[in-house]
Amino acid sequence: MKEEIIKTNKAWNDGHIPQVSIITSNYNRKEVLLRCMKSVEAQTFKDIEYIVVDNGSSVSFDDIMSDFMESTSIPVMFIKRSSGLGPHTGRNSAIRQARGQYLSMIDSDDEYLPNAMEVLVKAWNDIPADKRNEYREVVALCQNEFGQLLGQKFPSNINQLSRKETRLICLKPEYQCEHANMSRTVLLKENPFQEPEGVNYVSELAVWYKLDKSYKSYYLDDIVKRYYTGSSDSITNHDIKKVSLQGCCNIMWDNLYLLNHWEDYELPFTNRLKRVMYYSEMRYVLKSKVEYPKYKWMETPLKGTVNSLLSVLLYLPSVYKAKKILKEI
Repeated sequence: MKEEIIKTNKAWNDGHIPQVSIITSNYNRKEVLLRCMKSVEAQTFKDIEYIVVDNGSSVSFDDIMSDFMESTSIPVMFIKRSSGLGPHTGRNSAIRQARGQYLSMIDSDDEYLPNAMEVLVKAWNDIPADKRNEYREVVALCQNEFGQLLGQKFPSNINQLSRKETRLICLKPEYQCEHANMSRTVLLKENPFQEPEGVNYVSELAVWYKLDKSYKSYYLDDIVKRYYTGSSDSITNHDIKKVSLQGCCNIMWDNLYLLNHWEDYELPFTNRLKRVMYYSEMRYVLKSKVEYPKYKWMETPLKGTVNSLLSVLLYLPSVYKAKKILKEI
């Protein structure tokens, strides 16, 4: 674990344990961080704590944090890490320190609408008390910086459907967009994000998909977060056109991990096909670039007969796509 310096304000140490923990992992985004923090401070639901992580930034924002922690009435913890490779590592640091029953994550370039926590906590309270342990999260909608809804509203009957039916709906392209979530903190503590060597963006999907196999999600059509699409710089499986060598590394690891833990998930076969293709493409690209660092996990083969057969069947189309990517790098 990297060295961490932890500071807390007076409100953090007053003995009260808030119901909700909010976390932000930040790297070098000093210019937008204050906007995000102000949106947390402005919440109409006040039983919250806020954990901000400096994930090894080269730009100091200690002055912003010091002023905010002194002036705000909400409990704040500031974790300063000596280094960090990707937001997933900073989130893990914050989750370990979170004290609330529920936890919500927000990136430093986004902001909550003022009633976000009020809406999300009410949703949890609307679930019958004897049924709450069946759920892992409540999910609400986001808008972009222009006030436009991202994706589509959920079907009106989605919370009456079975867990499997719900997941199949949410895997459709129109629902594959940014949402606002409030999870049970204990489940995130028990299922931390992986921290593979050399990977600077680990998708949350490996954790979400695993939890989806055992727990339900509760869906809302309320818009509670503003997501700034213009400043998003993460490379995901859905944004393969912007791929770099580092992006190839990220995508290869994500898909290798999911494929080698396939029994942990309930995903359609088409999803498996797509992931074998992505894995094979990225593996070919990285093997073609001899100057790119070779990490130990890169030598891990695909496990299982199905994965192995699919990689053989998809070898030629994956090589064709990989060569197109190589021309763009």
